[in-house]
Amino acid sequence: NEGRHDEAMALYRKVIRLRPGYGPAHVDVANMLIDDGKFDEARKQLEAARKGSTATLGMFHAQAMLDYREGKHNAARQSLQQVLAVAPDHYPSVLLAAAVEYKLNALQQAELHAAKFLAAYPRDLFANKLMANVRLGLNQPEQALALVEALVDEHPDDPELLAIAGESAMRTRRFDRASDYFEKASVLAPRAASLYTAAGLGYLKG
Repeated sequence: NEGRHDEAMALYRKVIRLRPGYGPAHVDVANMLIDDGKFDEARKQLEAARKGSTATLGMFHAQAMLDYREGKHNAARQSLQQVLAVAPDHYPSVLLAAAVEYKLNALQQAELHAAKFLAAYPRDLFANKLMANVRLGLNQPEQALALVEALVDEHPDDPELLAIAGESAMRTRRFDRASDYFEKASVLAPRAASLYTAAGLGYLKG
């Protein structure tokens, strides 16, 4: 929660004041700042981490996450390659690599990373949604639908999941089911309702 977040941030900053060259503390602060969307501050923390100690997997992963959040996907890929070359089972980086490759439209590579992550964490919601989007990108809507429908009952209030289910159902010509998913998604996220409608109409128009 927000209180613990602030306590943790204050603790890490205290560590940095006492040991300004301690890289791991700078990386931890950077990760929290990235979560908060404070990208410029996060970048400064990562620069301080690199000055204070030798490069670590945590530094490369944090840099990749920062680049990903800022839309610098090729840069994120480069950092992740350095992580995965020495730690291929660093699962946070495996999942982030899947997301980065998806953004770069390297769908087969995204599929490989997502499949590896899901083999270890089969119920992870983000990974399943990502894999479903990859399947849609590969024109495999049946597989995408099977993935998301296995999770809809468990996560009935996730509008993104419902929207992916709607698109998957639409593309497999299960129109009644698609309409139901899109309607539920639009109720949960009314600001995105026009996007869900457009997704369905766009498919129907071919």
